[in-house]
Amino acid sequence: MGRAVLVGILLAAAACGALITGPLAFAVLAAVGAVVAIAELGRRPRQSGLRVALLPVHLGTQLMVWTGWYFGDGALVRVTAAAVLICLAWHLAHGTAGYLRNAAASVLLLGYLALPTCCAVLLVRKPHGTLLVLAVIACVVATDTAGYATGSLLGRHPMAPAISPRKSWEGLAGSLSAATAVGIAALGRVVRAPWWQGALFGALIAVAAVAGDLVESAVKRDLGIKDMSTLLPGHGGLMDRLDSLLPAMVAAWAVLGPAR
Repeated sequence: MGRAVLVGILLAAAACGALITGPLAFAVLAAVGAVVAIAELGRRPRQSGLRVALLPVHLGTQLMVWTGWYFGDGALVRVTAAAVLICLAWHLAHGTAGYLRNAAASVLLLGYLALPTCCAVLLVRKPHGTLLVLAVIACVVATDTAGYATGSLLGRHPMAPAISPRKSWEGLAGSLSAATAVGIAALGRVVRAPWWQGALFGALIAVAAVAGDLVESAVKRDLGIKDMSTLLPGHGGLMDRLDSLLPAMVAAWAVLGPAR
């Protein structure tokens, strides 16, 4: 337990330190984190017999992140399309046996990890970007905390028993309520947004965070594993910590609009 708390503090310190240092430092941290997360996500399917295009995914992710940072979302769309096509072509070069499953696993890495990372980078480069990223993190923390508390106290109706037996609709309601309140307060403070935009911001982040957690649980159940890795003592792998946050970045970017 002590090691888990220490690791959690160190992770929070790294994220906060990067945000305080500046948007570029956060983008670098995001790019490095993507390397680690892809290694985790890519290794597990390979152990289950899937062939993942790790090199194209790694290179494609870095190109996507830095294209988004330097040129914005318009160029990012084109680079993302190119990365997907390169992955598909890479698998063609390795034959047709298992092509659909293997190619789908590689493209999943781009969509599940690379794109959300890019959304975080697009978000931090906006005006008040550091505060906006902190607002997303606050909404995710509210989602997780309120969902756990409400589900533990009032949970009666399972939401996805085959994937995550402890998640309940009551917990989701608690998550939505807390994240919506935080979203209204955060956006109202940071960008003077109207209450309805803050409510939409918080609610979509809550839904995205819960969905991300469920997707991660489904992937792990499909692969027959408990954690993505043992990189972080007491926490599992890096993706076990980012499963809610990454989809939340997509939701936040969708609400706040393209970066210019």
